[in-house]
Amino acid sequence: MKRLLAIAVVMTLALTGLQQAQAQRSGRNADLPKVDYQIGRISPLGQGLAIPVTNRGFAMSPKTKMTVAIYDAKNRQLLQSKSLTVSAMKPNQTRRTIVVPPRPGQPILVRATVDPRNQVQESNERNNSIASRH
Repeated sequence: MKRLLAIAVVMTLALTGLQQAQAQRSGRNADLPKVDYQIGRISPLGQGLAIPVTNRGFAMSPKTKMTVAIYDAKNRQLLQSKSLTVSAMKPNQTRRTIVVPPRPGQPILVRATVDPRNQVQESNERNNSIASRH
């Protein structure tokens, strides 16, 4: 009996998640988040680094903040920390921010996070941060 109850609960949760995802995609449910910030791969650009942020949702996103922390790759010492503004974006629009490390050519670790204080309700909060070595 417990096993049947557990299976029923899992199936109900799965069905609820599927229904919410379908409602989000279609935009019919006003209570569900319609914005989804996603940080793409950080890539070198000249002496700087390009950090792309995309609105993967289906509604206009508000402007938000992005934090970028740059660490020395050898001793993990913080070299630079910045708070930047990301302008509002249409659905599937990407904005690219360029950051120049304090010591170009030095091996670094970079961590970028969009909407770091979770002020914007999103459909997926897990894709707001990325870290990479350069």
